[in-house]
Amino acid sequence: MLQLKNGLLALFLLLQLQHAQAQTGADAALRIGFTSLQQELSINPCLSDRVVADLYGPAAIPVAEQERKKWPNNLCQNPLTVQALANWHFSSSALLANTERPVVIANLIRERNKILADCSSVSCISQQLPRMLEWARINLDRTPIATAENRPVSVISKPLSHPKISLRGLQLPLDQQAKVCPGGEESLEFYTTSILVPGAALAVARCAHQGKASMWLLEKDAKTSAWKTILFSPDDDGFFILPNTREEHPTLFLKKRVPAGELITVYEFNGNTRYQRKISFVVSPDEFGMLHAFDLSFIP
Repeated sequence: MLQLKNGLLALFLLLQLQHAQAQTGADAALRIGFTSLQQELSINPCLSDRVVADLYGPAAIPVAEQERKKWPNNLCQNPLTVQALANWHFSSSALLANTERPVVIANLIRERNKILADCSSVSCISQQLPRMLEWARINLDRTPIATAENRPVSVISKPLSHPKISLRGLQLPLDQQAKVCPGGEESLEFYTTSILVPGAALAVARCAHQGKASMWLLEKDAKTSAWKTILFSPDDDGFFILPNTREEHPTLFLKKRVPAGELITVYEFNGNTRYQRKISFVVSPDEFGMLHAFDLSFIP
């Protein structure tokens, strides 16, 4: 989904292993270089109080202590296990941020994280991590590097020159149009879309001359000639797709800037009806420039 830089994962793992062999206890793992303490701790929960205080001030120490309580008491006294755990978090968060199959990968990561969370001992965690790391690394190797031809493109394309002709048969008002931009056709502007669906025509509608963004994704069935709304977003229109997708209705990514990075909400097409939100996560780069996914949330 987003750019993955060659060699950074191998470099990180090598540096981490060398550092783990030279250190003991809670200082065994290096910091990754995120601006957020919570993001640092989600990669390595065993950052020492010294490192935490140096980076974020003494007030951050209780936050780190609380994060360590989620793990077995003696985890941070086992540097090789700490290192393997940090490598798993690093690899899996990079995989989710860069994969072209975010919902599938998110579910597989959740299953593996649940296995770790159910461990009550360091030995249990140590036994699980090798297989998990191998899975993450194999999938990272298979994740294509984003090229100019495969970078996300906006769902909204060019304005429709003659919407009355192009959208013949479209019934107004649209779903919830009265709440967002009341009025008839004059209150809307129409666009072509970068989405191509076999056997169907698609278009985008937005409110004309409004302060906040909104978007309707419309689809015309080739058999019935009826237009239907397959996605309505009342507050955001920053939707993207990956080109060269193999899905009939491609996965949609809604992007929004937040203090911790970029919030990504993933939409997938549900059968033959409409798009639904599936997961969301925040994307943020490490100091090497590799993107990672944090705060993964599954949307019912």
